[in-house]
Amino acid sequence: MSRLLLSLGHNSSAVLIRNGRVVAGFEEERLTKKKSDSSFPRCSIEQLKHLHPEVFKNITNVYISHWFVDGTLPEIHDKYFDPLYFHFHLPDAKIHSVSMDFTHHDAHAWSATAFAGSEFPTNDTLVLVADGFGNFGETMSLYWLDSHYEPKLIRRSFGYESSLGLMYQYATAYLGMKENQDEYKLLGYEAHVHEYLIEEEMEIIGELAEYNAEQHLEIIRSRDTVDRYDPLLALDALPALRVQYGIHFEKILNKLGVSDQYSQEAKRAIIAYYVQSRLEHTVKSIVKDLSPENLIVVGGLFMNVKLNNELTRSIPGSFCVMPLAGDQGAPIGLYQAMEKDFVWPNNLFWGTREFYTMDCDRLHFFMENEPSEYEAFILSLLQQDYIVNVVKGPMEFGARALGNTTSLARPSEKNVQYINSLNGRSTIMPMAPIVTRRESTRLFEDIVRVHKSLEYMICTRDYRIMDDSYRGAAHNTPDYHPDNPTGFTGRPQVIDFDHWLHPILTHMPNEMLINTSFNEHGMPICYSMQDVLRCHQYQLSNDSEQRVYTVVIA
Repeated sequence: MSRLLLSLGHNSSAVLIRNGRVVAGFEEERLTKKKSDSSFPRCSIEQLKHLHPEVFKNITNVYISHWFVDGTLPEIHDKYFDPLYFHFHLPDAKIHSVSMDFTHHDAHAWSATAFAGSEFPTNDTLVLVADGFGNFGETMSLYWLDSHYEPKLIRRSFGYESSLGLMYQYATAYLGMKENQDEYKLLGYEAHVHEYLIEEEMEIIGELAEYNAEQHLEIIRSRDTVDRYDPLLALDALPALRVQYGIHFEKILNKLGVSDQYSQEAKRAIIAYYVQSRLEHTVKSIVKDLSPENLIVVGGLFMNVKLNNELTRSIPGSFCVMPLAGDQGAPIGLYQAMEKDFVWPNNLFWGTREFYTMDCDRLHFFMENEPSEYEAFILSLLQQDYIVNVVKGPMEFGARALGNTTSLARPSEKNVQYINSLNGRSTIMPMAPIVTRRESTRLFEDIVRVHKSLEYMICTRDYRIMDDSYRGAAHNTPDYHPDNPTGFTGRPQVIDFDHWLHPILTHMPNEMLINTSFNEHGMPICYSMQDVLRCHQYQLSNDSEQRVYTVVIA
């Protein structure tokens, strides 16, 4: 039996499932080339139909996750949804969607437990969902995991003012960056706050963050309810909230007297530090209220990899974050709740693609069935300190490049800066290390308490040791923490023997490389061969040192 899973809204997507197993999946942005495309995922659906026609024609059920605040799918075509598509293309399929009885947050919670799997402990396990908002304005939902691995709702908060996700989103907008796209940059700016503020000023910001976090907690707790929805919310209220946050952030800067005299980079660092501090204090307090042994988190808020690290510290047991923390993963939860047979595929390489050769300088092609040849070629280039783009097999589903559409290099700060210059990117963000599991236990603290998630670059870990040879894969923290004496964290992708890069990593110093997405600034991760050629040629135009190679493994 075939099923189609759709996510509407931010990073709309489509996933094809047969007998509980993923066949293929796409985010709309990879096909339309519009970053964070939120339009109805028509291209993704059509690509699934083109590449897997036999599976597609047997679709009997469609599962749709959405954020519409009345809990129902629109009856009239708009940007986000096309009801007539199913009438013409899947007339016999039954449509299921989130609703008043099973909300967007419920879908998130079920997706996270499906990822965590039956090996995750059920005893005293809290499932925490938080994002911008879901159906009926739900902003945070808490569940206990029962003995059947099903999340049981215990508390839910409503109201846009209670939303931590909206706070983070509007901080991004206030700082002149793109909402629902550039939020990740705040962590990069936060790490540089000590360049602009002295210790006493950072203490002032920290105290303001803690005070306002307590005010935010009061709002969240006052909006707790046993009801499933809040009928009083309207999207018309969002612009006013954005303005309120803008005024609030301006007041924070004025407390230091820096609103007019500091550069944009300084303002970004200060507000990012404030928002992150406030966020961490609020979420850790929510967890402390219930004092769980184990914790599972999901929802767009937990794309914040530093927050995930702090939450790991806050509990004594196991921690798990769903790698598809954003809306792309929610329809899996809706499907799992109804059919209960979803099998996590142990990877996110879901984007089936077609390969063909092209002629271009420093663009090389290898066959998948000749691993010794492409492994030796890539290893030789990396050992000579070249930058190597790799496109191999299916494309990654979700936000991270996990080795199939990626740029690899030795983890030096020089290489980080050079890769950013090649792609026209800001240098504010550090890059992530890809590292063998064996070496990860030597380099990072507390690896074993993070369940499955470290394979997906969704949670930072504290470095046990720090060396200039891998400084480019490290992120300095603005505040001293006794559990992190080096002052550095990394967002590792920890790989096992079955990952194709494992034999290459074992020949590199510290069994580590930089792993960042293969795409130029402002474009989604490369999918098609046209994307590969476009980005490769773009990099060549910026490659003053002639250090770039692209390897396609078909």
